[in-house]
Amino acid sequence: MQKHSHIQLKGHEIAVVNQDGTPSHGSDLSKVPSWVVDRAKGAITESFVVVERVPAAVIAEALRHELTVQQAVENLSKTSEKQ
Repeated sequence: MQKHSHIQLKGHEIAVVNQDGTPSHGSDLSKVPSWVVDRAKGAITESFVVVERVPAAVIAEALRHELTVQQAVENLSKTSEKQ
C-alpha cells in the first residue's frame, strides 16, 4: 500500500489519493478539484487535507509546508546514515 492522503470537503471525506496521484480505497477522483490532486502528487504523505471555505492560497501553503517537512525528514535520515 502506498502512502496516501484523505481529502475532505466540508467535513466529509470525498477521496483518498495515493502519493503518485492515483486513487486509493476505490476513490472517485472526479470529485476532487484537479488542482488539489495536482498539488498532492508526490508532495504529501499520510495526512488529511481539509477543504472547507478555505482560500486556495492557504491550502497551497499547507502543501508546501508538508513538502518542506518531508524533505527535512529525508535529509535528516540521509545525514544520520552517513554517520
